[in-house]
Amino acid sequence: MATEISLVELFDEIKRARERKKTPNLSKRSLRGADLRGADLLGVNLSQSDLQDSDMREINLQGANLKGINLQNVKLADARLQGANFEEANLAGADLTGANLQGANLEKANLAGTQLANANMQEVNLQKALFDDTTLESVDLRRANFSGLDVRPLNLQTAQLAGANFSGANLSGMALDGFDLTAAVMQGANLAGASLQDSTLQNADLSKPQSSSFLGGMFGSKPMPTNLTGVNLSRANLREANLAEADAANAILSGADLSGAEMTGMILAGANLSDATLAGAQLVNAD
Repeated sequence: MATEISLVELFDEIKRARERKKTPNLSKRSLRGADLRGADLLGVNLSQSDLQDSDMREINLQGANLKGINLQNVKLADARLQGANFEEANLAGADLTGANLQGANLEKANLAGTQLANANMQEVNLQKALFDDTTLESVDLRRANFSGLDVRPLNLQTAQLAGANFSGANLSGMALDGFDLTAAVMQGANLAGASLQDSTLQNADLSKPQSSSFLGGMFGSKPMPTNLTGVNLSRANLREANLAEADAANAILSGADLSGAEMTGMILAGANLSDATLAGAQLVNAD
């Protein structure tokens, strides 16, 4: 159970610890409804603490240990949270609009109803995080880690996703049309029935020894074909995928299963198709 602490006691403990050049240890403390706007809590340990309903706008919690913290309904707009550890944290209903979370760890965090619009979430770890009615409007998720996550409930239409890691993630049936997935890692991702028309997957890695799933996936379109140049699709399962007009120049398709795939007008200059299965594939006007 968290021990109640006042704001005065909180800052006194931080001051004393810093004077001794120690990490302020404020774990398992209760400070609900506190006004911590603009406070400097750089690197503090608040693990397992309870700050529900607090106002923490523009706070500095860079590098802080917030594992298991209760931040339900907390105001964290424009907060500095780079490199903070939010593992198993409760952020349900919290407002992190415009917050800087670059490099933060949100593994197993509760993000139900969390507002993350315009947040910087580059390189964050989202493995096993809970999403339900989470707002991700215009969020920067470049190089974020979604590996193993069921991404289907997320609205990523306005998010930046270049370089994101979707290894083993479930994106089946998602409309990813027009997405910029440049250099994204999708090894073993489930893209069955997903639509990636007009999307950019340049230098993305969609390979996996046990075959990624793209059954029925939509990749091709006119007049702006999907960019698959240089993409690693080795041993990928692309059966019946629609790749019409897609640009796969220099792509690695070795060992890929393209049975029944729609490849009409596909650009394959320099592509590696060694040991690929093309039974029933439509290759009319493919180059």
